[in-house]
Amino acid sequence: AVVLHDTIMNAGLVHSVHAVDYGTVAITFALSHVTTRRWRQHLVSLESAVLVRTRELGESEERYRHLADTTVEGIAVMRGDRIVDANAALERLSGRSRADLVGRPLEALFEDAQRSAVAAAVSAPDRGCIEVIARCADGRAVPVELVTRRHEDRVVIAFRDLTERRELQEKLQLADRMASLGTLAAGVAHEINNPLAYLLSNVQ
Repeated sequence: AVVLHDTIMNAGLVHSVHAVDYGTVAITFALSHVTTRRWRQHLVSLESAVLVRTRELGESEERYRHLADTTVEGIAVMRGDRIVDANAALERLSGRSRADLVGRPLEALFEDAQRSAVAAAVSAPDRGCIEVIARCADGRAVPVELVTRRHEDRVVIAFRDLTERRELQEKLQLADRMASLGTLAAGVAHEINNPLAYLLSNVQ
């Protein structure tokens, strides 16, 4: 505005200082008003985009939490050597709350003899499943199958409770033993029945 004022006055185009001052102020005010209006429109657009994105992120987080908490497998998310998130199934399996699980090293959930195998599985994920013994908060030992997957800087570990599978295997093994014992008893009875029938015939 000052440069414009000096240029007009030096050129002799306008002889009234007040006219130049008023004109310069009016131009400056008009430009400021237009610029401010554009910035406000841009700010409103940014705020609207932020609100939409925040709502989308909230819905995505809610869907993730619902999916994680309704699955029957325990899920732990690790970053580095610490648990950063856990689902409801892992809370039930371990007997610990999510707040108690977050911040713990994963190896703390297992017996001492199993920790090296767990650490190897976490450091080299996507190599398959391993079966280990987890130690619950109440001291119970629970056989579990671990499945590890890496996603960017995090490792997702799925816990599958093998208690029912082990019990079913034991029942099947017991049934197999009983079937073998029944076959053996039937064979022995048959072998004994033949000479007994001969003896009874001779006695008669």
